[in-house]
Amino acid sequence: MNTLLKELLARGYTIEKEDRYHSNATVIRGYGHEFGFRIREPSVMVQRMDTFYHRMRTEYDPSGRIHLEVEGFGSWAPKVVRDGKRLTIEDRIGDLPAQMLKAIDAARRKKAEWEAGERRREAERQLTEVRPLPEGVRQEAADWIEWTTGVADAYDPLATWAEQLPGRVHKPR
Repeated sequence: MNTLLKELLARGYTIEKEDRYHSNATVIRGYGHEFGFRIREPSVMVQRMDTFYHRMRTEYDPSGRIHLEVEGFGSWAPKVVRDGKRLTIEDRIGDLPAQMLKAIDAARRKKAEWEAGERRREAERQLTEVRPLPEGVRQEAADWIEWTTGVADAYDPLATWAEQLPGRVHKPR
């Protein structure tokens, strides 16, 4: 953890106060993005005989396996780096800064897409707002609405010929 933090500091990241991550995480901020680092040792469930009550009871013992958990990769679950059969945490830690940069890039793209969608939705919202129209424009809009309604009624397959108004199909000037 010490080497990882020193390398991240050398790359321009900063160590911050606890922010949105759980209180036992070290928060690293870089390029406008936060990551929460935590070292954890999971426990192992063990069944033991209780000599007093003469029955089995469940206890939790340390597993002896260390996990490095990193939050901030865009999912609810943290990224977990742990010892494997061939590679140790120390072997895998070198890839972490590159993976962090990829996560930062993905977060920026996702934010840009969201902002573009927000701008589009705002533009659509402004177009659909009802604004008062001058009298001449209001009458012209009413004529066009009447014409489009007539055209739609003329092509309605469920309407009978008697219900259709042939005079409404003429386009306004």
